[in-house]
Amino acid sequence: MPTPQAALDYAKRFVGQLPVDDAAIKLRVLNDAHAKLWMAAPWRWTVESLEVVTVVNDQQEYDLEEHEDFLFLVSSKITDGESIHDLIPCSTLPVTDVFKGLPRQVQYVKGEPDKLRLFPVPTGYSNPPKILSVYKRKLTPLSEENIDEDYSNLGIPDEWFWVYQEIVLLKAMQFAHDPRLGGVTYSEDKAAYTGQHGVVEAVIDEMRRAEEKFFDSLGMVVTHE
Repeated sequence: MPTPQAALDYAKRFVGQLPVDDAAIKLRVLNDAHAKLWMAAPWRWTVESLEVVTVVNDQQEYDLEEHEDFLFLVSSKITDGESIHDLIPCSTLPVTDVFKGLPRQVQYVKGEPDKLRLFPVPTGYSNPPKILSVYKRKLTPLSEENIDEDYSNLGIPDEWFWVYQEIVLLKAMQFAHDPRLGGVTYSEDKAAYTGQHGVVEAVIDEMRRAEEKFFDSLGMVVTHE
């Protein structure tokens, strides 16, 4: 069964049985690898839809249900059922009743309740459009309670477990100061990877290519190395 603990056992054999599974370090190794894979792209198992919001003329903010796993907006679209255009997710937008027009930007505002804030303030609609949004979920941390459970319980398909395993090996090699670790160099704002660093970047890029149609469905362009 492909579990986080199995990935660590695999890595330990490659670094000469050094104590990468020591209680003080193993969860850090496993969680760092988990976070790197989770955040590498808007994978289909890391995103979720917000509820559909109906736009109201001259109303800038819209109450949402509570989403405890919300991390950030990935994409947002406004549609009347026929035409559709993208809204740009922003970290912050002004509260205003002055700037009105066709909304171009959107912010997820944490609060009680959480809200969507549009900018400019929508106005002039005879057929109120809807807003469709997708957000990135927070990852579920690995702990002593779940590292022996199937990694797919966190949503990641078993078919991609080997990629996670390679990232765990990278973290183990960092711990072991293994010469096969390789490194990262930059030239003209481009990164070049060697050793296990290069292996990890290559296999994540392979995942991105295989999952590309799902990124396209979000209206996103995900670059490849």
